[in-house]
Amino acid sequence: TFFLMALAPDCKIYMCSGSSTNTYHVINKPNEKGTACDFVQHGIRLPFTSSVAAMPYYPRFRVDDNEKCDPTITSIFGDHVYYRRDMTVYPNPVRDILNVEVPEGKKGRIVVFDMQGQLVYDDRCPDDKCRGLVKIDLSILTVGTYSVEFLPEDNSKRLIYTSQIVKVE
Repeated sequence: TFFLMALAPDCKIYMCSGSSTNTYHVINKPNEKGTACDFVQHGIRLPFTSSVAAMPYYPRFRVDDNEKCDPTITSIFGDHVYYRRDMTVYPNPVRDILNVEVPEGKKGRIVVFDMQGQLVYDDRCPDDKCRGLVKIDLSILTVGTYSVEFLPEDNSKRLIYTSQIVKVE
């Protein structure tokens, strides 16, 4: 759901859902119209679950400055911030082999987490193995819902590509 919004010091707009959520939605370019604003639902993962629907208060200290934004802000709570993007995976639901389309032909790491946050699959791609379409054997996993993530090797933009899948028998 969508609830409260706030303009942050990095000049992105963050939006919280109702209570008991561990993500915020992000409008990366609030001055752009339509889809060019780069809205990402569940775009930033919080380090803990927010038990109340609230936003941090960001006082506007730089009201007299020409440049009011600080794009160099890279961490919250001492952890680096990563921005989520959608990733294409199929088939979904999956029985055994999952096809993962690695974004922009990048090298990196593919991980799969269960809904309790436990790492159940981790594949580092030191060579060209993770470029384009990657096939993952998930036949050993139990029936359930999983989160598939791709972390690019050279990640100066701090992006994380994700998708959720359902594993069936």
